[in-house]
Amino acid sequence: MPDLCDSYKAYMTSILKNMKADLAEAYPELAAREYDSLSQMLQDTEDSFIFILDGNRPHE
Repeated sequence: MPDLCDSYKAYMTSILKNMKADLAEAYPELAAREYDSLSQMLQDTEDSFIFILDGNRPHE
């Protein structure tokens, strides 16, 4: 997530980009195809998902 999000669009773009990267890491077969939509990526996994978005980062 960027340190400074100046718009809702920037915020959502960051979330979607990171979710797509996480899915491609967990499902390497998805990396061979370019996706325009996160929902299509999720469908192609043939798994079910529950998302919890928590803005609290653990302290390192």
